[in-house]
Amino acid sequence: MAAKIITFANQKGGVGKTTTSHIVAIGIAKRGYKVLVCDLDPQANLTSVLGVDPNSDIVSIYDLFEGDCNIQDAIVSTESNIDLLVGSLMLSGADRKYSATGDEYKLKEALEEVQDKYDYILIDTPPALGVLSLNALAATDYLIVVMTPDYFSGKGLRQFQGTVETTRKYLSNPGLKINGLLLTRCDRTNLSSVINDDMQEVAQSLDTKIYKSKIRQAVAVRESQYLELSLYDMKDSSVLEDYESFIKELLKEV
Repeated sequence: MAAKIITFANQKGGVGKTTTSHIVAIGIAKRGYKVLVCDLDPQANLTSVLGVDPNSDIVSIYDLFEGDCNIQDAIVSTESNIDLLVGSLMLSGADRKYSATGDEYKLKEALEEVQDKYDYILIDTPPALGVLSLNALAATDYLIVVMTPDYFSGKGLRQFQGTVETTRKYLSNPGLKINGLLLTRCDRTNLSSVINDDMQEVAQSLDTKIYKSKIRQAVAVRESQYLELSLYDMKDSSVLEDYESFIKELLKEV
């Protein structure tokens, strides 16, 4: 059976896409599934946190997009028991470099070669609506928008919804939709009221839902990033409970 592909996206930065991709991938792997994560963000933070230096000469997704290697060459195993399609700082100029018709399918075509080797493939996307995000949308089965719980952040997703509709219509992914909104960085002020009329309005306008699980604001997230550890390696992390709840909710859905 082919792997189910899950993409975490938002055109806005700083909402926790990379942290979510990282923790969810490890959490799914700990349940015995074979997992591949794809680092499509030119910042390559997911690659770094998984212990791989994006500044090294290691074969990466950039080489794959350039046609200089096959996908197996750009995948490495990590100590977290998940495989990584290595990110690259060289992708920062992707919108200028990959502008030809069909460049939106580079990732999809590559993943088709290894999709039967995994149970789940997770994609971390850049904070932009360029060709890299289009590659993710063209390839994915499930699309999850990671966002902070404020109304204006939600309003900014209207443009993203337009990109989803374009992908569904023109990039051969007719079943694409926003499967849900994952709210992150919820503090005491907004946690109790996060499911309010404004946020529900945003979800309804995008024809989607808000996941029941909420990810609270926590110092442990920043500490784990600094130490290049996962939340599973931290001694005490209440936010890990939130992610565990979300992982259960996600797996039940997909």
